[in-house]
Amino acid sequence: NGPSPREAQRRLDAVAQAYLVQNVSRSAAEAESSLDFVEAQLPEAERAAKEAEQALNQFQTEQQSVDLGLETQSLLTQIGTLEAELRTLDIEEEQIKQLYTPNHPSYRQLLSNRARLEERLEQLRGESADLPQTQREIINLTQELELAQAVYVQLLNRAQELRVLRASSIGNVRIVDTAQASFAPVAPNRKRTLASALILGGLAGVGAVLLLNFLRRGVQSPDDIEKLGLPVFATINLVEEEYQILGRKTPAKLVALDAPNDLAVEGLRSLRTGLHFGMLDARTKSLAVTSAAPGAGKSFTCANLAIVTAQAHQKVCLIDADMRRGTLRRYFGTQKGRPGLAEVLAGDAILDDVLVEGPVPGLMFLPTGQFPPNPSELLMRDTFTKILKELDSYFDLTIIDCPPALAVTDPVVIGRAAGSTIAVIRHAVTPIGEIQALQKTLKTGGVTLSGTVLNGFDPRKAKAGYGYGYGYGYGYRYSYKSDAGQARD
Repeated sequence: NGPSPREAQRRLDAVAQAYLVQNVSRSAAEAESSLDFVEAQLPEAERAAKEAEQALNQFQTEQQSVDLGLETQSLLTQIGTLEAELRTLDIEEEQIKQLYTPNHPSYRQLLSNRARLEERLEQLRGESADLPQTQREIINLTQELELAQAVYVQLLNRAQELRVLRASSIGNVRIVDTAQASFAPVAPNRKRTLASALILGGLAGVGAVLLLNFLRRGVQSPDDIEKLGLPVFATINLVEEEYQILGRKTPAKLVALDAPNDLAVEGLRSLRTGLHFGMLDARTKSLAVTSAAPGAGKSFTCANLAIVTAQAHQKVCLIDADMRRGTLRRYFGTQKGRPGLAEVLAGDAILDDVLVEGPVPGLMFLPTGQFPPNPSELLMRDTFTKILKELDSYFDLTIIDCPPALAVTDPVVIGRAAGSTIAVIRHAVTPIGEIQALQKTLKTGGVTLSGTVLNGFDPRKAKAGYGYGYGYGYGYRYSYKSDAGQARD
């Protein structure tokens, strides 16, 4: 790519020339490296040749010369030739190991040739062992001289070859064709660009509309709920994260105790008052609290409602009836698995033994106990109704924290036994469709939804008409997807 065809050609030709020069330089550098090695070996080879010659002359002088027979001379010649070839292979190996690993075919071939030559040399040396001592010594000295001379000559020849190669500076790369640009430009393609812009603009507009619709589907005000024919007992403002469970494993704080003047606590007091008059005609003094989906804040509402009710000098019993993933124990510091509702329903414990005193006078807490494999079946027993009747004789109000109604059938079973049932709606989170599905689910099971609580109200989002949608999984025991409006147990 370039501003003009001529500029593109010039750039590509420059790249090709740079590659050619680099290749030539690399070849010259390899020759230079090999030449340095050979020249470093030359003085040692020359010294070895002179020492071998002196040793042979001295021995012949001491022995007053010894003539070798034809057979001995032939043996000597063969041994010298093999040793010279082995020395040549040593030089080649020093050079080839700079380019290849021992597993390369060229390197393996060199090692194979060396092994063959060494085997033949051992055979010839064995034959020379049968000669007289003087002839063997002459053979050894002659071999050393010939070998040293041969190595020296080979190094001289190799050095000369490398000098010529370095001076020639010829690489193994050739430029076959120079660059040539086409007549028509590759880009920009105006027609394609215009068509792409139109398509992307249309998709962006559709996406923006869908996104705005997606962000605004949560309940924004109590009016949205009342249009469905459901009363809103109270609106609870959004609290800080330290007062929410939000899936954490650590204990949560009770805003009704730590921040009694918070606006959320005032909303809880309004809820307490509304329930006091709304439950005057209820058949029992028990209140089932559920939601359409997890994350609405029903456990937060139940725990703090129990606190403000007990602070009004009423006796309150708080039951964690979510025997699948109950979390109320984190508000009261109760250990997981402590005997509770599941054991009472199964007949393994009595009510008085499993009730836990709350943080304020007049409040008792009944944990879930060990999570049973069949919570719905346990709740359908007559034992649960008897428990509520027994609690009516001791407490002014029994608050039952239920699982999400669109996820499991437990709230329907609990709602049939409780005096009233309310639902917690999360501001800017719970869609209108979920509330309608919640109404239908409870009505089908014979439970009338007495009213709702708008939880987590954020005035900033309400003013801007802001909300958001979500999907979720409710643990390993049951899951629910809000977009589909369906549940599985």
